[in-house]
Order: sequence, then structure tokens, then C-alpha cells
Amino acid sequence: MSNPIVPPFNYELIGILTEQFAMFEPRGNSLEGVRFWTQVSFAATAVNSVIAKAFVQFEQDDHPVLVCESACTFEVQGLTSNALGLVLPVEFARLLASVAFGITRGILHSRTQGTPLAALTLPLIDIASFIDAEVMLKLPDEDSVTT
Repeated sequence: MSNPIVPPFNYELIGILTEQFAMFEPRGNSLEGVRFWTQVSFAATAVNSVIAKAFVQFEQDDHPVLVCESACTFEVQGLTSNALGLVLPVEFARLLASVAFGITRGILHSRTQGTPLAALTLPLIDIASFIDAEVMLKLPDEDSVTT
């Protein structure tokens, strides 16, 4: 029996970028009532390059307290493409999103260490609730690619 999580192609994490990070003073110096929301997105920069972004925002009374977005670049061999673009199978998209959220969790930990916001940890997330089908990524136009 094959493992559906292990993709039938080779991939490597080749870059990590913290695209956004901000800390704000909580209201009343308390973390009471803080909630969070997350978002995941993908982009293709070439046939063999995929970026998975994980965004998280902790809010208190609709005001941001902590914001972080990471972008993870993967080199991938063996993905298929069609007239619509690059195809990320659902299991592989979930795997890349899991890596991106794990890295975001680490960024949050390292950047909030020693501050009151260190108590805000990103819990484990059910990626299947975010991604329930294959992901189509538009490939960049050859004319727009610069060297």
C-alpha cells in the first residue's frame, strides 16, 4: 500500500522568507479574548518552483496583536501542467502548506520569545479543512520572466 502523503516526485525546500511580522500592544496589557485566523496561498514562479505562503493574524477586539506571514520556496521535479497552469495534487499541496505553517509557528516562537506575546502559540491546524482539491497555479508568462 502506498502512502498518499509521499508525492511521486522530488522536492526540496530551497528558501524561507518572512514576508510580514508585526507585534502590537494588546489592549489593557492582557491577552484576554485574543483569537486568530489563518490563510494559505500558493504561487508558481516556474514549472519547477512553487511558493507556499502561510499567514496568521492574532486579533483582540478586531485589532491585530500579532501578524506573521512566511513564504517557503520549493524546487519540485515531476509536477504536471496543462493549459490552465501547474497542477498541485491535493496531498502535495497539503504537505507544502503544513511545512509553511510549521515554519510560521517557528518564526512566531523565535520572534516573540521573552515578550508577553510569547503566550500566543499557533496551534496545530487541520490542513485538510483548507485544501480539499488539487490546486491550479498559473505559470508566469515567459515574457514577464527576467534573468
